Amino acid sequence: EYQAGAWRWRLGRQIFDWSVTDTISPSDNINPRDWIDLLEWERVGAPALDLRIGYDVYLELVLSLSSPSRLPSRRWALPLPSYFSLQPADYDRGRPQFALRTGTTVNGFDLTAGYFHGYSYSPSMLLRPLTTTTVSLTPVYREEDVFSLAAVKEMGGGFVARAEAGYFNQRG
Repeated sequence: EYQAGAWRWRLGRQIFDWSVTDTISPSDNINPRDWIDLLEWERVGAPALDLRIGYDVYLELVLSLSSPSRLPSRRWALPLPSYFSLQPADYDRGRPQFALRTGTTVNGFDLTAGYFHGYSYSPSMLLRPLTTTTVSLTPVYREEDVFSLAAVKEMGGGFVARAEAGYFNQRG
């Protein structure tokens, strides 16, 4: 990490949490997830360069390399009927992706807008017939663009209002 005035840059395996809401967030797309144990899931560090300028008003750019999420196993792995064959994930590690975020505070509201271009951290399942009696299931991580907006405001009395909205454009 290096910081000079309003400029900061970080290089290395990093975890980014740009969400303002709990659990599922359209603003939080950079890191893959570790879903081996669904009750204890967490983000997995991604190799990235993080550039940021500003304090109360800021602009942040993240360049990272994608990697697949760790899918459920052991007690969370669903037993599949014999006619399904679970295949390894269809994934090329290290594909470049980037995210851009800007934020400011207006009348007590923390406002952010973001854009992400990369690969989903949650796979879809591709079904393909292997034989007349067997179907393969392959986890596929789709390329996507995500636009997000978020707002947070402390309401007083220990209450905080949080809102996020996003638009996902996923290939395939």
